[in-house]
Amino acid sequence: MLASAWRMLSERQLAVRMDAEAEQRRLCEAASSRAVLLEQFQDLMNQRIDESDDLSSSEDIDTRAPSYQHKRVRLEPTDDAIFSAYIDELDGVYTQTDEALRVRGLNASEPNWDGPSETWIKDPDTGYFLYGGKLTLPFDFRELCPSR
Repeated sequence: MLASAWRMLSERQLAVRMDAEAEQRRLCEAASSRAVLLEQFQDLMNQRIDESDDLSSSEDIDTRAPSYQHKRVRLEPTDDAIFSAYIDELDGVYTQTDEALRVRGLNASEPNWDGPSETWIKDPDTGYFLYGGKLTLPFDFRELCPSR
């Protein structure tokens, strides 16, 4: 009787652990894909800034000349729509991240938000306590994630 109870308990804990590890892998992949998106956005912004700097630095161009006016006609949509779409998507990502952190009690709105914290939350479905720890590290997430 004691061995079967121990076995049921260990199988249940193993299942919970596997679910938690799968969720962590999923969250790491999501954070990694968002980091790539942010880097692409940063590269695009830097490219646009460089292009505008190159255009503004050429002072010998007469902007009133007909040939210059012809070149300034834009047939493609402006970049505002692209940037607006990026910002809207990033806003959604930040909203999801804030909600996930809030659900686990790890939001950063309290004083000393960057200090380490530990929380134990009782899972109503299983009756087990879930550990949530927060530690702010001054490193890039991709450098830190594989080391864990």
